[in-house]
Amino acid sequence: MQRIATKNLKMIADTLDPRTIVTSLLPIINNIVHNGNEDLRTAVSESVLSLAPLLSQDYIKEYLLGIYSALLRDESVDVRMNLLRTFHELSGVRILDHGLGSPNTYFGQGHPPGDC
Repeated sequence: MQRIATKNLKMIADTLDPRTIVTSLLPIINNIVHNGNEDLRTAVSESVLSLAPLLSQDYIKEYLLGIYSALLRDESVDVRMNLLRTFHELSGVRILDHGLGSPNTYFGQGHPPGDC
């Protein structure tokens, strides 16, 4: 049952408001990422990036980036490859970048949304 739910994170998250995603769904995902078995981590890695467009910049920075980072360092090649295969989900998602001196960093190709 957990595997089915983790493969359908976007469908589940679409029914929730961003605050509920952060307070209810992301703690479960975080637990799976850090304590789950490989099958569950693999399933999460297939769909976790689809949550980014549903969340604000602050929520992405505070909650999702840590999950992404942990999955990218996962011991399982399948987990890492799934995450990289779904990286296009971040296309157009805007994240503040204080470290590089630029006001915003955009994932994806081309210009950021609204920039011509």
